[in-house]
Amino acid sequence: MPPVESETGENLKEISATNGTENGTLPDSPVSALIGNNVEHNDDIQQTNGTNATAQAALQRSLNLLKDMDADPNIEEIKKLDSQIDHFNNYLDKFEAKNNELNKKLNELLEAQKEERLKRKASFEQREMEYKEQSNSLRDQMQALLSRCHVARGKPDDATLVTNGQETNNLA
Repeated sequence: MPPVESETGENLKEISATNGTENGTLPDSPVSALIGNNVEHNDDIQQTNGTNATAQAALQRSLNLLKDMDADPNIEEIKKLDSQIDHFNNYLDKFEAKNNELNKKLNELLEAQKEERLKRKASFEQREMEYKEQSNSLRDQMQALLSRCHVARGKPDDATLVTNGQETNNLA
């Protein structure tokens, strides 16, 4: 890289000319905007004292180095990452659709199982009621039979009388 003179901006113009750009700027680059602004103000650099000119020259060299860096691989990398993000978003969309579909099927299955449980519970309760009715009927029949047996023996006073499903002791 050619040296930059501190008091004049002539070598700055030479650097921008060797890079093949007009006014030392690259289109669509934030670094180029800074470089372009600095090159356009070369007359201002010549009018400043030596310290400011040296600082400006160092800044110009830094900006030129940044400009010389190849931005294409960075752009390629960004495009590659954007493409990967797009693929990932498509994958997530498909995943969400599949997940929603599976959740819907799962909810339908759970509802069907709930209905089946309710049917079984109702069936069990119905069978239990029928069993209690049969049990009560059998008990009533047994009590009636025992009552007749006691009456047939002729000892209703000594025996326990069962009437209307209730036991009573007659000790008269």
